[in-house]
Amino acid sequence: MSSVMVIVSKAVFEKQGGAVGGVYATDGYASLHKSLDVLADGGSIFLVTVRPPDEALWLVGIVDAPKRGAAGWKGTPNTTPIRDISALRSALVFASGSGITAKPGALGMSLQTPRILTAADEALLRGAKRVTAKAKPKRATPAAVAPSGASAGSTTPGAAGPMAVIAALQAKDSAAALVATLAWWRASRAPEVADLLDAISEKVSGAPEGSQANWAKLARTADPVVLGRLLAGVPELPTSFLPAGAEMLAAFAPDPRISTALARWIFAPPTTSSSTHAFWTKMLDTVAKTGDARPIGAFEKRLRKADGTSQFWPKLFAGLAKLLKKLAAVPAAASAPTAKLLAAAQKLPPIDERRALGIVAARVAATTPAAPKLDGPLLDQAAQHLAAGRVEAAIDAMATHWREHRAPEVADLIDRANCLLPAWNVPLARTEKELQAAWEAAFRQPSATMPQLLGNLDRGTVKEMELRLVDLANLPDDPRIATRFAQLATSTLSPERAQVWKSIWTLLARHRDIRSVAPLLKEFRNFTSKYWYHHQHGRRLYGPFAFAPGEFPLPAGDAPRVAALANAIATAERSARAKERELVAAIAADPGDDAPRAVYADWLLEQGHPRGELINTALAGGDITELASIPWIFGGLSALAYTLERGLPVQLSIVNTRQELVASLLRAEPLSALIRSIELDGVTLADDTTTSQALASYLELLPNVRELVDASQELEVAGFRRSGTRLVRA
Repeated sequence: MSSVMVIVSKAVFEKQGGAVGGVYATDGYASLHKSLDVLADGGSIFLVTVRPPDEALWLVGIVDAPKRGAAGWKGTPNTTPIRDISALRSALVFASGSGITAKPGALGMSLQTPRILTAADEALLRGAKRVTAKAKPKRATPAAVAPSGASAGSTTPGAAGPMAVIAALQAKDSAAALVATLAWWRASRAPEVADLLDAISEKVSGAPEGSQANWAKLARTADPVVLGRLLAGVPELPTSFLPAGAEMLAAFAPDPRISTALARWIFAPPTTSSSTHAFWTKMLDTVAKTGDARPIGAFEKRLRKADGTSQFWPKLFAGLAKLLKKLAAVPAAASAPTAKLLAAAQKLPPIDERRALGIVAARVAATTPAAPKLDGPLLDQAAQHLAAGRVEAAIDAMATHWREHRAPEVADLIDRANCLLPAWNVPLARTEKELQAAWEAAFRQPSATMPQLLGNLDRGTVKEMELRLVDLANLPDDPRIATRFAQLATSTLSPERAQVWKSIWTLLARHRDIRSVAPLLKEFRNFTSKYWYHHQHGRRLYGPFAFAPGEFPLPAGDAPRVAALANAIATAERSARAKERELVAAIAADPGDDAPRAVYADWLLEQGHPRGELINTALAGGDITELASIPWIFGGLSALAYTLERGLPVQLSIVNTRQELVASLLRAEPLSALIRSIELDGVTLADDTTTSQALASYLELLPNVRELVDASQELEVAGFRRSGTRLVRA
């Protein structure tokens, strides 16, 4: 059973009004955001809002026992008075362990996505006291586990200190206790707190993770809750994997448990091979950056007993000597009494396996009813699932049919149905730094999150993209994956990313999606170029299939089924996101009026979508740089190049005329109605007929386009008249 904290937008809160001490009249939250599905197991909704001018955080209500309805979640009417809980900001850790880390001026933005609360978080919120700027917060020291002699300020609820640890220990919330203790250590660097963290981790982390595949999956999340299992599992991993494993461990935020593990490993090395010395180099560097001086004695002892004559040992001892010099320069930290906390930690239960593997994904999966098993032809099964609203199951049935026959007609249906999934236009994370962990969590349910997975495939570092390509390669063939790879191949992806291009061409050839052959051959001029890496890899890996693709006919008797499914999907497309289309249409009808944009922004905020914050910030004249950089912030249009006007896209920049590769993106995205201009950026006119046909298709999907920007001044388009470098609708 989990509770969730959600934000009430400033505009929504002020429509009703309210002040500290009053009661905000509400019995629910009008959102169907996927994160709220954990409430199906029970729990409460904690509603907060951010108040100007100093970003005070108010708890405005608690809705207990909510149930999901058609428009959101409703439960017991709120009776909790409005409270200022600003002092609790840094004490809240959430199930993700991320806490609240908003920059000044961005608190409201950072809370747009619902946060799953730990039991300790909920205890703090239910017992929150009003704190004002003039009132000094009282120290709360529960007798059961309160430390004695704590330094001044360390036990205030608003500080990263023992109070969050105490609350988690009392609630016996093992994950929250671990995360809160880590936060306390990062704030204090006290060795006693590091020892407490070691003790909690040893008690609650569970069995070592020795499977390379599972180890890598957990490590990519950089979740401190799983680090104990990972460190204990390192000696069980294949030696050849250890350098890569060290890179993943280095991606975790500073954690003294890594120092403790290294102090063990130098006496019982998991590898002594010179070929894997990169493991030790990275681990020594990571401990130096952690700044945990506790293992100095162990390192000195190991150097006094230096032995071994291979090439490995002298390098390791030299690295240890350098590390000792760095740790000796670390300033001593103040002590922090933790004896009573250590005793309480021994009563914690092991962390639930589901938490270690991703609590959000596990609980969402647990609350998602399994689709019934159907009999009969696969396309008939898909139609039945779609009629019942089971889009995932419908896509799975169609994908199974496609893998058997590779018929392009079925692939088109899958691409269109993909846009009906709830995850279609919802960002995975607010920053690229947070994206990889979110991508890994979403990958546990690829059927439900495929739009987000593919949309964010190329965001972040090259290494992260390579990891994602490996993950996708382990999935069954899927035309949605082939479509996205073809989109990337015809975009601005750097030709110097050799490994990325090898993976893309290999997977495109494996998928054998005939729809991508023609646009890729045109884009790469039949792979006649011998200079660029991506041309060379394409000719070698994809060329043999591309030049002789064969035919993948639709099986006899399936044509009527495809037609029926196409009609059903078209009906679903018209009804999907109907409210959003209505709001966007109002903006498109009067682009100069801010009022429809403000209404749309409020609606988005109620859905927990950060695009609402972006629009409001733009309308207020604020800096939208960070908000506009949120991956997948504009859904399907995020895969294209666009220009913004007051927080929303109004112009697309088309770098080629491969419209067939982005048709499903434009057809499904409500924001397509806002596009008024198309910039033809580098479009070649070698084949005027194909170019004109592609542009006509674009214009059909973007009905409000009024001008085309064409620097070549060579193109003619029916219904448009030329005006210099622009083609204006006649």
